[in-house]
Amino acid sequence: MSRIAEALAKAKERAGPTTAPFLANSAAPDAASQLARARRHQRFWVTLLSLAAVGAGVLIWQRLDDVPVSSATHASASAPAAHSSASAPEPVAPPPSERLAPGEPDPATARIVLALPISAVQTGERPRLILQGRLVGIGEPVAPGLIFTGLRNQHVLITDANGAVYERKY
Repeated sequence: MSRIAEALAKAKERAGPTTAPFLANSAAPDAASQLARARRHQRFWVTLLSLAAVGAGVLIWQRLDDVPVSSATHASASAPAAHSSASAPEPVAPPPSERLAPGEPDPATARIVLALPISAVQTGERPRLILQGRLVGIGEPVAPGLIFTGLRNQHVLITDANGAVYERKY
């Protein structure tokens, strides 16, 4: 029996402590603590990167909100139009007919206002809309003879040269 005990002792020295799950092991708590530490480390970095992404998004949003509307319109107008031939032609408001009283809406112009390709509307202190990829602010033309004048009750307000106001739901 002494030779068996010696052989087992030599094998234990070579292999180290056993890792069988049913045996008590001093290395198991160490592995569990390493796993817990790795998970804490991972949660820290995920949280840190998430906060950085949110912060970057807020800064970008503030920068976009601070861009003057007129310069953004001129920048998009001066940029080469790579896909302008593919987009629909800009609608042209017909001249107000002589039979209309000042401020009276023209049905032909109302159809043009309803056909305007408005992509997005930004509400707030400085309402804006995106029309055919172009940023339009209050007081700027949306089509020849038609001016974007504001927002009211989820409607875009557009005024023509005759002074008539046209509303379009957004």
